[in-house]
Amino acid sequence: MKFKLFLIIAFLFLSCPAWSATYYVKNGGNDNATGIAPETAWATIARVKATTGYDNIVTDGDTVYFDRQGSWSGTAVVLSTTPGVTYDGITYTTSGSQVRAKLIATAQGGARDAVVAINGTSTITTVLKGFEVDCNDIGVTGLGVGFNSSSASNILIDNCVIHNTLNAGWYYGMVVSYANSVVSNVTVQNCEGYDTAQEIFCVYNAEGGSASNILFRNNILHDGGTSTTVGGYNVGFEIKNNTNGVTMEYNTIYNCAWGIHLHADAYGTPVNTVIRYNLIYNCRDIGINWQNTRGENMTTNVYGNLFYGNASSGAYQDLRLPGNSNINIYNNTIYNTNTLSTGAVYIASGGGTVNFRNNIVYTTNSPGVYDSGGYLTHSNNLIYRASGNAVTDNGSSYTSAQITNWDNTAVGTAPNFSGGTLPTGFSGTYGSNMVPNTDYFQLTVDSPAKDTGATLASYTGAINGAGLTTPITRPVGSAYDIGAYEYGTVAQSGGSSGQGFFLQGVTIR
Repeated sequence: MKFKLFLIIAFLFLSCPAWSATYYVKNGGNDNATGIAPETAWATIARVKATTGYDNIVTDGDTVYFDRQGSWSGTAVVLSTTPGVTYDGITYTTSGSQVRAKLIATAQGGARDAVVAINGTSTITTVLKGFEVDCNDIGVTGLGVGFNSSSASNILIDNCVIHNTLNAGWYYGMVVSYANSVVSNVTVQNCEGYDTAQEIFCVYNAEGGSASNILFRNNILHDGGTSTTVGGYNVGFEIKNNTNGVTMEYNTIYNCAWGIHLHADAYGTPVNTVIRYNLIYNCRDIGINWQNTRGENMTTNVYGNLFYGNASSGAYQDLRLPGNSNINIYNNTIYNTNTLSTGAVYIASGGGTVNFRNNIVYTTNSPGVYDSGGYLTHSNNLIYRASGNAVTDNGSSYTSAQITNWDNTAVGTAPNFSGGTLPTGFSGTYGSNMVPNTDYFQLTVDSPAKDTGATLASYTGAINGAGLTTPITRPVGSAYDIGAYEYGTVAQSGGSSGQGFFLQGVTIR
């Protein structure tokens, strides 16, 4: 009996993870102290990375709290993480007003260096939470996930701010993956990126690299592509080459050259990309651009997004679509009063299938849809322009009054938005009460977009409901509504009540 008890205890001991430890780091600490309490905090990141010569070594399962009043700096890589460790720069504080612990580059490193390098994998999630990463305008990428290693996986980046690669050359706010790097299971949420010379956040695979199951949620990206010394695509999100399963949801992107760029180039094709419930506005050239150099199928689902004020340069569009790809554009709302080179939605070539259904496109100075060769598959869209052509399709043009001659399921009258103040982001917490921070694009009770959409079995959510505690699926009423919002009359937590408020739910998760 004693032997059996010993075996049970031994089994439980071997099957449980090692005991985790908690450590502290602060300016003015002591690297020879234990680090296990604020009063014995370490001073330097070098001590956090020490692997020999000390009793306390940081390993997977441990948590390291950085005093959020502190700053740590260095050449190129300031912090290189250990797989499975949580690095927290926002929870622990001494006294002061600084919101996040700062990691600051002081000298330019190599092309594959980043201020924070996250590499390797563990069954325990590696967490980087609550840091400000300042690239200091000196030529370094802010945060690299698998950027300078062969692999990285099981990673959460939360509530970090990354900025100032301005005019620094070919450097980025954040890079996930790169050459000869296999990266998977990465979540980036509640972060902000701005003032970058090139892309703010990107999943960018060069030769031999791959990335899968990558989620960007509730990030704010702005003022990207501001370099005056280098070229490049200058976008909020870049998804390039060999990626499978990148999802972007509830992000706010503004004041970039391009909001989102999907690029099939020399080293593979982005596939199974999902772009949903984002707000993309005031990007000077394009809201979303597909660039298909390889001619392969860039499978993409785009639904429930809000676009306004993009292509202010007049050179491009809100959506610029490629050939040779299967792309679903469902239940988005596009509002544009700029003078555009062709139209708000531009289909340049064929060879694949672009399904365009249940979208609202409202323009004043340009067509809503410009299909250069009749490549678009479409139904149940509301396309409104008070005067002038609303649609140009394979050489034929239609005003909103003539829209049913183009498609007998189309609607050509004004959508009757709630109006007021245009949204600038999201309010609330995802999974609880997250909605756009104003109701400008919400439908009113008499909107012609209400209950006139096509039923789309796999796409049942809306921007005003998928982030709620209890998502409610389309339709609310007799049929799907057209546009990013679904109309309802009962308020959910986090939203305003009364006429025009909205119930909604999720779709593919």
